[in-house]
Amino acid sequence: MDLYKLLAKSQNLTDEIKKTIEIQEDEEDDGLGLLRAKGFAFDEPEETKEQKEPVSITVEINNTVRTLGLKAHIKGYRYIQDAILMIVEDGTMINKITKKLYPTIARTYGTTPSRVERAIRHSIEMLWQTGDFSIINKLFGREVNLCEKKPTNSEFLATLADYISIRQEKNGR
Repeated sequence: MDLYKLLAKSQNLTDEIKKTIEIQEDEEDDGLGLLRAKGFAFDEPEETKEQKEPVSITVEINNTVRTLGLKAHIKGYRYIQDAILMIVEDGTMINKITKKLYPTIARTYGTTPSRVERAIRHSIEMLWQTGDFSIINKLFGREVNLCEKKPTNSEFLATLADYISIRQEKNGR
């Protein structure tokens, strides 16, 4: 592919992103406008004015984790998804992270709790190095910058679980 075709495609993509941002600014803000403007799909069903079918919590978690910029090829990606689901379903699980959460995930994947903890920590480190901080700021509810110390596993998981829980309650799920 020659350089001119590549530049033309790049310009078309830029124009599409700008159009998407303009459209999203016109729509009612549901807290995900920025994420949608960046081209992330949230697998929301067709909606009617009277009724909106609920999105499953698993889909919500998957979309949020993907939107953050976590890489799916990293082991911790799946562990984080499972951990968030377990914390959302049982809020006390965040207080039992090393005694209950990591061992449960480890059994599921046939590994050790220490490897689960390390894989989650590695995923958070990768996110802190390569993630989109405008989205991270929105989820954490404050300005987060690269110079700041990355969150601990439990801080990160608790923040995401709270975000998912609030979204579920807000949408009546």
